[in-house]
Amino acid sequence: MSFTPSFNFGSKKSNSNDDDDEYSFGGTSLDPTSQYAHTQHLKQPLVGAQKVSNPYGGPPPTGRVGGITGRQMTGRLMTAQGNVVGKDGQRPMTSVKGANYSSKKNFDPLQQHRGPAPPLEEKSESSPEEQAKKKERNVHKLMEESAAAAYNGDIVMALERAKDAGKKEKQLCKFRESHGLSEGINLDLTYAVCFNLASMFHLNKMYGEALNTYQLIVKNKQYPQAGRLRVNMGNIYYEQKKYANAIKMYRMAMDQIPNTSKEIRFKIRRNIGVCSLRQGNFADAIDNFETVLENVSIFILSFRSFLAYI
Repeated sequence: MSFTPSFNFGSKKSNSNDDDDEYSFGGTSLDPTSQYAHTQHLKQPLVGAQKVSNPYGGPPPTGRVGGITGRQMTGRLMTAQGNVVGKDGQRPMTSVKGANYSSKKNFDPLQQHRGPAPPLEEKSESSPEEQAKKKERNVHKLMEESAAAAYNGDIVMALERAKDAGKKEKQLCKFRESHGLSEGINLDLTYAVCFNLASMFHLNKMYGEALNTYQLIVKNKQYPQAGRLRVNMGNIYYEQKKYANAIKMYRMAMDQIPNTSKEIRFKIRRNIGVCSLRQGNFADAIDNFETVLENVSIFILSFRSFLAYI
């Protein structure tokens, strides 16, 4: 007694047209619409699928690969995000759209076409630091006006502007101290204001005020080079015919000047010689004049030295 299998692998179910052939697998029809279909996208045939004929005759190859029949694998599958079918029965292609990119926008990674930069925000002038800077600019302006007036010969106006600059500078220092900005006090500005004021006093023949102002500068230890201003003080004493005081100031100034500054030292010695000559101290005058003539040939000094010998 022979045994007949209950199913035939790949046997034909009917002799209908090749386009409508169905093949059985274990007695079950591989109808995509049946309850045994594994995916919903198999309800429609793939676009671009072509019928593949067997070169040796017979029906096309059959079988199941991942739930898809060999007949349906004749076309190239198109990728998509999920099993979504379009309205036309075609599966959409995979998107090539980048993150945060739109074709409607111009690609400008360097932002070269973003337009001009917005205007800078103006700083608030209400802060103490801004107010102090504004006061400091006013002091500079007054000093410049004083210097310009002195250059033009208006020594009265020059003195007035110098006094105003001195007052404004004192107010500036008090303002900074009251607002905790003592570290921002400009010592150079204080020096310049005092020196300009003393010079304007000197131009206006106000010798006492000029000497007092110079004295404030030279006694301030924060200005180590201020000792040279004693030359100016000596000149004031010379104009007052106080030759002894003038010589004293000149000698104190020489102590502040290094030996490398020979030219300045020779000029001071010349002033000392002139004061000694005015005093009638000819020996001291000759000594200073000869010291200068050994290094600098000046006709006027030679003449004065000759007068001292006479």
